[in-house]
Amino acid sequence: MRRYFTIFSLSLFGLLPAVPKAFSQTDTTSGPKLELKGYIKSLNGLQFANHLDSAVSTALIHNRLNFSLQVTTNFAAHLELRNRIFYGEDVKLVPGFGKMIAADPGYLDLSELWLDSRSVVIHSVADRAYLKFADDSWDIRLGRQRINWGISTIWNPNDLFNAYNFLDFDYEERPGSDGLRLQYSIATNTVIEAAVSPSRKSNDAIAAAMLRWNIAGYDMQAIAGLYRTDLVAGFGWAGNLGEAGLKGEISYFHPRKKQFDTTDAFEATLTLDHMIGEYYLSVSGLYNSAATDRVQDAAGLFARSLSPKNLMPFRYTFYGSVSHSFSPIFSVAIAAIYSPKFNSFIFFPILSYSLAQDVDADLVAESYFNDASGIYKAAANAIYFRLRYSF
Repeated sequence: MRRYFTIFSLSLFGLLPAVPKAFSQTDTTSGPKLELKGYIKSLNGLQFANHLDSAVSTALIHNRLNFSLQVTTNFAAHLELRNRIFYGEDVKLVPGFGKMIAADPGYLDLSELWLDSRSVVIHSVADRAYLKFADDSWDIRLGRQRINWGISTIWNPNDLFNAYNFLDFDYEERPGSDGLRLQYSIATNTVIEAAVSPSRKSNDAIAAAMLRWNIAGYDMQAIAGLYRTDLVAGFGWAGNLGEAGLKGEISYFHPRKKQFDTTDAFEATLTLDHMIGEYYLSVSGLYNSAATDRVQDAAGLFARSLSPKNLMPFRYTFYGSVSHSFSPIFSVAIAAIYSPKFNSFIFFPILSYSLAQDVDADLVAESYFNDASGIYKAAANAIYFRLRYSF
């Protein structure tokens, strides 16, 4: 994998923030247009259980480089690199930390672990690397990309290819997958899409089709296909209920081969959101028939990779949030997740402040509480401060 990163080594970790202006061309008719955008982030945090004296520090420098080459009006190439330096106490305390974050689940291994020591880990991965052809009817993409079929806000049972953990606040772009996606516009507001994502592991391939249309002001979608060892069918919608937004998704997974350790799974979510004055309110619920209902699974949710077949460890989970911009440069968002199982509760506030143009600061907290031991207490806490410069 190292040879794929050689031409980008000089630009790792934001050493060339002026390149976008130098490479950009304003007239696409004069030839290919190359652009570079990205950011540099510094993230520092503390992770602890009940008391700060048990806190473990985490530190990360996170750089992203997004290359875009518009070759012709219809043809483009995209490459996006995610580069990270970890140097907190968690690097020392977690066995195999470097190899754990460097694992690439894609068909191609586009990950490079540059340095793996007990105190510092440096890692790069190409989470987008695809070719794109688009005209009035077709949109065709080949390579590592985000195949986003989710329509709801928090949980996405329809998002077969790129299920993501919304608690992973430092990965706004969300993961990509290796594959081919074909999208064809049949008519206005009617689109058919098909995608396939192969896998290096047997029984891990994903292939499905989706039909999207609009009726009575609602965006609708229906999906069907193969999700790893299961056959899957799903349905989603987005529209308005009065003045509120209403979104929902349903997916049903049925094993292709019935075995003693395979079961059907049904995942459904519903979301309502509404602006009241300058406050944005959102509530959501999730039903998961494949829930484990194990408290230890929830405790590790913050760093957990999710599957559309099992988006939360509990059978019933509820979400609520409120956000407000107090000024153009200062905003607050507070979210909470609750499950009746063990009275599990996750508290997730974010304070955001714009220090200058292209420079932002965030203060983020994550706390998980339950009464699995008969005493209601915090099982996991984290506090983070993030500074970001975008270019």
